[in-house]
Amino acid sequence: MAADPTTLAAGSNADAGESAAGPGYSSVMLEDFRRIVKEVLRDEIATLRTEILQAIAVIQATLSECTEKIQDVEDSMNAFEIRLAGTESTCSLLSCENIKLGAKIDDLENRSRRNNLRVFRVPEGIEEGRPTEFMSSFFIELFGQNGLDSPPALERTHHSPAPKPRPPKSFHFESAPFSG
Repeated sequence: MAADPTTLAAGSNADAGESAAGPGYSSVMLEDFRRIVKEVLRDEIATLRTEILQAIAVIQATLSECTEKIQDVEDSMNAFEIRLAGTESTCSLLSCENIKLGAKIDDLENRSRRNNLRVFRVPEGIEEGRPTEFMSSFFIELFGQNGLDSPPALERTHHSPAPKPRPPKSFHFESAPFSG
């Protein structure tokens, strides 16, 4: 292990009769040693400083890249939140509109069924291919001449579907709106 040059130069371990440089060391040698150590330390510090600065530059570039990515994500999130708010309001409006339209459809279906009647257990083929005329004459016969002033106005008449084997089918007909 090498002796500390500052300790040697100060002469703390030197005997009273020895020189300030110590036994066997000259002051020129000590100055050269100090100069060499300073140069080596200076070179080593400069090398370490260069390496540290390069590492810092890489870290700063990575940090800058991460900052840009975070900013892009924040911008995207803000745009997404704006779109989501618009979509939620549109969905809310469409939901209200859907409820209104559903109620309107129910009302229209119920109104269209007001004029519909069904006659059950009518044997198939009795209408002879003219179901509307048959049902009109059927009602005149059923209610008699005194019950109806004129044959009922029927807009459409058809057999209701029935499974096989075929029992007597029912007639489904829609009468014209009654204006009494």
